[in-house]
Amino acid sequence: MISSSETDDHQTTPSVNARAHIRGGIRSVAWMYVALLLCGALPYLIPARDGDREGDTVDWQGWVTRLRCLGQPPRWPLLSIIADRDDAPREAERPTVGGVGLGGTRGNPETGTVADNLGSSDGSEREGRWSEKERRRRMERWLKLPDSSGGPVANVLDPSGSMTGFYQRLLSQAPRRRPVRISVYSDSINGADRFSAWVRGRLRQVLGDGGKGFMTMTPGWQYQRHQNVRWETSGRWRTSVVNRGGLEDGYYGVGGVRSLGRAPGARVQFSLESPVDRARIFYLRHNTSQGAFSNTARNQTDWVSVSPTVGGALHVETQTTHGPLREMDVRVRKGNVDFLGVSFENRGPGVIVDGLALVGAFTRILRNFDEDHWRAQLDAMGTDLVVFWMGGNDVASESMPFHRESFVRDFSEALRTASGALVSGLPTLSRDGVAKATARSCLVMSVTDAGEVHEGTSTIRSLTRTPRVVAAQKQAALNAGCAFYSTYEFMGGQGSAHRWYHGRPRLLTVDYRHLTRAGSRKIADGFVEAIRRGARIHSGIRAVR
Repeated sequence: MISSSETDDHQTTPSVNARAHIRGGIRSVAWMYVALLLCGALPYLIPARDGDREGDTVDWQGWVTRLRCLGQPPRWPLLSIIADRDDAPREAERPTVGGVGLGGTRGNPETGTVADNLGSSDGSEREGRWSEKERRRRMERWLKLPDSSGGPVANVLDPSGSMTGFYQRLLSQAPRRRPVRISVYSDSINGADRFSAWVRGRLRQVLGDGGKGFMTMTPGWQYQRHQNVRWETSGRWRTSVVNRGGLEDGYYGVGGVRSLGRAPGARVQFSLESPVDRARIFYLRHNTSQGAFSNTARNQTDWVSVSPTVGGALHVETQTTHGPLREMDVRVRKGNVDFLGVSFENRGPGVIVDGLALVGAFTRILRNFDEDHWRAQLDAMGTDLVVFWMGGNDVASESMPFHRESFVRDFSEALRTASGALVSGLPTLSRDGVAKATARSCLVMSVTDAGEVHEGTSTIRSLTRTPRVVAAQKQAALNAGCAFYSTYEFMGGQGSAHRWYHGRPRLLTVDYRHLTRAGSRKIADGFVEAIRRGARIHSGIRAVR
């Protein structure tokens, strides 16, 4: 006979084992989900590391691509446009211009060529503040440098002479009261300000330091970044970006972002790597705004009252704070204030390159700018050359059809507006129907080659739409009287996405569309070289062979 206690023991043992098995199964499932989540997160995290250091031999992205744990990596990982560290040219790196070192003894790491030291003996080249004689000497030596060799070359196509005014500004021998200014519009291809920062660093070695340039008051997109500055926001802000439209007046400012600061506590802090002579804050007065903001710099606080305007018309106002400025704190103290941005500038000769990135934008969104406001903002900034490097989303979108006629029409109209060619709504045309040269130089940079990997293959195939978009961009530029520069041709045309991704250093990220740091530098080198060649032809100076 079995006792009751023995019966209880035999009945409870299976129940305990079952619970242990259930707990073990739950742990196994949990670890499996953790492993899957890590596998899915790798493609988003690693692109930001790619190209971090030249000479890096660890092929992280190659490992991720071979794993294919969850299929193909995401096509547009926005983290790929973020720089881990400030990768703009620093004094220790002695940046190069047109593939040749100009400010020291270190040349381009890719070509290895080195020019004679062009710096002045008193060390003033460090700040880019030179005498007019020194500037002329640097410009002449720069123009005489031999053309870079050993890589692809693309020249600026300018049948309408749009670049004439810009070249004259570069070559002007008379004392200049303001810097030469280039404003670069782009999508996420320059979302981290890498390209514009490297162009700025290279031209600064010849023209001098004109300052950081324009920034929107707050970021318009989560992954928007700027080089050479620490940019922090806090408090209550409502941001309207030109991508989404929504503002009936179309007053987005030159940067495409309108930031409404709501008191109390709306605050922005800027900390620059190099001090500037002044900062200009752009803001709106209109019939719905009544507030005040403070601008603190050099331990001095300036208060600005924003009162409604008579008649309800919108007016763009500026507040100028004089330097030297390295840090600035802007706070909304009362009511609501509509900010369009801030421009950090130096007086006198130099160069400014504004990185105006409209992250995720299709080219057609340029129609959302109010024409008069947009043109007036570029005038107020003193832009000499406006550059458009957009179209990546027009190429890559599979859900949106590409209509060449409407693309050319809309893009041409936007180019005429930004360049100042619109007079009573119509451009001035030459006999052959092409717009004549405008007061502000205008240049269109084509899209880069982009690719994708089909399942079961390892070859990166170029997107078939890219040549069509390049041709449409060229047509729009020439119709509007703008110059055209083929970034696609500079990269090497069709199939270059494969070569740029698998090369060393790697020049494309794992989505085969965005540029690594090294890729941005290479594009900047080609762009500056094309500008140098155009300026040399305009000046009549011959290169030294």
